[in-house]
Amino acid sequence: MSYINATDLQNFTNKIVDSTDTETLALFTQYCEAAENKIKSFLGYNPEYSEVLIKARGNGGELFNLKTKAFVSFESFVIGNKATDPQVLELSETPQYCRFVDGSVFDKTTRYAITINQGFLTIPAEIKTCALQIATLYMESGGGNLAVSSTSYADTGTRTFNNYKAERFLEEIKDYQIKEF
Repeated sequence: MSYINATDLQNFTNKIVDSTDTETLALFTQYCEAAENKIKSFLGYNPEYSEVLIKARGNGGELFNLKTKAFVSFESFVIGNKATDPQVLELSETPQYCRFVDGSVFDKTTRYAITINQGFLTIPAEIKTCALQIATLYMESGGGNLAVSSTSYADTGTRTFNNYKAERFLEEIKDYQIKEF
């Protein structure tokens, strides 16, 4: 499942491709997939709604890192090899972490497996726009082109070049990014 596609990219860039041009449409799809992967890597999680299994050894503390900022619900919880009711867990004040309702700690000698539902049912506009901007950057950089703009200054005879990188667009979605402490 993806949250941007070749049609979205065509509409965003106003570069409409004939539906019989399967080669270009495949490239547009590839740019969209690459942009989504770049965003997933930047955020530290997939923003699309999905079920995710998180396995880790306890850290001796009260918090367990869910590795998402888009938590929806707990599905299952396993301590060691024993299935446990996930209702013994609650989300902490920092939505990237959960904890035991009774205040217990995640024992360092024990492995835990938590299955959660995470992601956005509707991808936030900031993330979708960022993905389209990055896909456009990839599209404009194709065929040996550089994603560069320039400004000439007649009064000084100088020219300024701006090289566009994906990081420029990712800055706009940093509030959705997982922060490690």
